[in-house]
Amino acid sequence: PCNDCDNEYIGQTKRQFGTRLKEHQKAVFLCKKENSALSEHTCLTNHTIGWDNSKIITTNRRYHQRLCLEAWHINSAHAPLNRDDGGLLSDAYLHLVRKKSR
Repeated sequence: PCNDCDNEYIGQTKRQFGTRLKEHQKAVFLCKKENSALSEHTCLTNHTIGWDNSKIITTNRRYHQRLCLEAWHINSAHAPLNRDDGGLLSDAYLHLVRKKSR
């Protein structure tokens, strides 16, 4: 989550959480906007990321199910930093997610 605004980043990975977190931290440190939506946000706004508040929302070993869960959480987030909505939910599910999150 961003320390300076309500934005948060949601992303799936099959790798260890700490490994992925370090990759995001490096991208932010080097201001590599093309590598990470987090980095793009910090470089453009001068905001900082609350790394200590980063957490695992859910786990799943299956790739497609992880993508669906990622899309669900992106679409239900108040202010996601993600560059896209995950793209795997049909309009029917999007309607339910957005209605629930209000």
